[in-house]
This record gives sequence, C-alpha cells and structure tokens, in this order.
Amino acid sequence: MSGIVFAGGPIATMDDRRRIVDGIVIEGSRISFAGPAAEARAIAPPDATVVELSGRTAVPGFVDAHDHLSFTGAELAAVDVRSPGVTSIAGLVARIAEAAEGTPDGATIRAVGMNDRGYPDGRLPTRWDLDGATRVHPSSSPTSAATTRSGTRWPSRRAASPTTWSIRRAVTSGATSGAA
Repeated sequence: MSGIVFAGGPIATMDDRRRIVDGIVIEGSRISFAGPAAEARAIAPPDATVVELSGRTAVPGFVDAHDHLSFTGAELAAVDVRSPGVTSIAGLVARIAEAAEGTPDGATIRAVGMNDRGYPDGRLPTRWDLDGATRVHPSSSPTSAATTRSGTRWPSRRAASPTTWSIRRAVTSGATSGAA
C-alpha cells in the first residue's frame, strides 16, 4: 500500500491534545501516524511519497470551502481586466474590444477586477472610452471606492453600497448609469 509522509515542519494534529508534530504518515485516506519526522519516515510504506515541508506549516484536513458560487461563476465568465494584465484605460478598452469580437450583438460584456489606481491616465474610464471598445454591447465593470481616487465613482454620484458599483452603458442610448 502506498502512502504519503509529510515531514520537516510544524503539523497541527487537531487531536484532543492539540499536539504539534513534525511528521505524519497517511495511508489510504487515514493518518496512521503523527509524531517525530524521523519516525514517520522510518515506518512509512517503502513506496510512500515524501513531502518535505521545509519549515512550512501543515494543517491536515483543513479545506476552505467558503465560496459564493454565483459570484465565482459570474467572474469566471467575465472579462478579466486586473492588473498587471490591464494597466491603463487603453488596455481596458482593448480587452473589452477583444471580448466584443466573440460576443453576440446586444449581449452584455462584464469586466471584473478593474483597478484604476495604477492607470497613468489619472482618471476613471468614461462612456466615450467604452464606446471605443464597442457600440453594440452593454458593458459593466464593478469597482469600489477603494479603487478610485478621491472616493468618487464613475459616474460621479454616490452608490447605495460603499463597496460595489457597476458602470453600465446602455446599447440603445449609449448613456451611462450606475447600479449598486
């Protein structure tokens, strides 16, 4: 039976005594040993994989299952405009234009991750900037007060939420509006 040995760093056992060890052996789906790293290596199956922690901490069984699935799914389907991939308004417009080429007319193009703080332009994108990307797709880019200079959001009116703001451009009129 093959196994896995983790050794060479603090390992939180999460047992009743809350021991910290520096070696564990896993056989199948069970931890079969927790103790000194030298002993873990010695008793492990001969074909065991050894993972050297090199001082890093391991917490067996810890899985972060926290996720907002609908937001994650929407983000995966959106255009990624995060830095360092997009570092200017021109880069933002180019990324949205690229997405527009493969998007049916009238379908919304949603961008995520816009952070204008590093933009050399010194301003937020405008409706006219977005028109340079596409005139046949509504577009949306969530941002936050933390990503804008002087606490203003585009367009320059206060959002109902202090943390989320969507920039939208309607296909029919081309007008911008904000929605929290």
